[in-house]
Amino acid sequence: MYTGLIFKEGISDFRIINDKEIKISKIEDWDIDDRAEDFQPKKWTAIHIEGNEKNIEKVARKISAALLPQWYAKVSDKFAIFIIYHNKVFKSKKTRPRDVREAIAYGISIGIPEHQFDWLCD
Repeated sequence: MYTGLIFKEGISDFRIINDKEIKISKIEDWDIDDRAEDFQPKKWTAIHIEGNEKNIEKVARKISAALLPQWYAKVSDKFAIFIIYHNKVFKSKKTRPRDVREAIAYGISIGIPEHQFDWLCD
């Protein structure tokens, strides 16, 4: 099984939420307040997802196509983590934290604040 997290505010194509390969396991509101940047709302809706791990790469690509620029999402299974940006997906084995650092560096380069990556490895 894979699990993941998408923020509603970072989605440009909401059909992703109804995709048959994505099951929503929980939705919660996050009060970001002073951690939000000027281009972001102060409250975010965290959508926790899960599904069959055999579909994880396909799901990551679908999420990538549905994201707005300057937002990211993640999905992971027991072996790998996918850090997903608008039209770009990084895959890292969980045993290779260097790959995650490269993905974070890319996110920072496109304007995502470094402090917003703190939940990435949860």
